Amino acid sequence: MDGVVYLGRGCREQQGEFAGGVLRLAIDGQIASLRPGDAAVAPAGATIALTNPGAEPAVLLVTVRVGFSAELSDGATFVPPWAM
Repeated sequence: MDGVVYLGRGCREQQGEFAGGVLRLAIDGQIASLRPGDAAVAPAGATIALTNPGAEPAVLLVTVRVGFSAELSDGATFVPPWAM
């Protein structure tokens, strides 16, 4: 996927609701194009890739449980502030 803006694997389930723009989401290699109002769930341990093929910014509202962390494609660990 060209133009990947996020590539990682979450330690816990992630849920997202798409709010704006166009977004291509791959969960363990299964690709879907999301439009405003669409939702997606990625199970714990799934590899996720996000790509914005559109000209406008994409807006994705993500919900995770406290204690969530992700391993990024470079091996770095990311803990979003809202998961602390």
